[in-house]
Amino acid sequence: RSRTKLPRRPMAPQSHKEGGRDFFVGKWKAVRTTGDFEQFLSDRGVPFPIRKLLGFMSTGGKFEYRLDGGDRYIEVEIGRFGSKEAAPVPLGSLKGVDGKAPSGESIQRFAKVEDGALKLTHVVRGDPEDCVDMQISRGKAPHTLEKTFTNRKTGTTFTVTLQPLDGSTQQKNAERSSSSSSSSS
Repeated sequence: RSRTKLPRRPMAPQSHKEGGRDFFVGKWKAVRTTGDFEQFLSDRGVPFPIRKLLGFMSTGGKFEYRLDGGDRYIEVEIGRFGSKEAAPVPLGSLKGVDGKAPSGESIQRFAKVEDGALKLTHVVRGDPEDCVDMQISRGKAPHTLEKTFTNRKTGTTFTVTLQPLDGSTQQKNAERSSSSSSSSS
């Protein structure tokens, strides 16, 4: 019998690895919106006065992203007078979770972590071709995230850049990841 020796390498905890599946976990604040934000909202049927109001409010929103038990994605919109938590979405499940889009449409929500990004899809009930894809990935600037929204039907897209809120666990994770990456080089 021959035995193959596996190389012994220290393994960093998944959450601290570059591209770890929970890189997005933490509390974040929207600081910039780029792309076709207003056109995206128009294509989704959002009325003009509300689009204008949302345009003024597109930065400053606060969010918490987390994993429940490591296998369910939860998004919380942190409001000034209270927070709104969406129902958990199992990662990688073929069965979507029922919900409502901001426009009020009934949707099914799906989530998976793939290629170093959290990928979310909202499918409008009654029209499987009417989907919004969202991707949360590491931002170009250190310690940032980018959440890109794409309307599959029209191709319109916009990106929101997020920075950690003060004291965010994610910011500490990112700093540890950076220091472990630079010390292992």
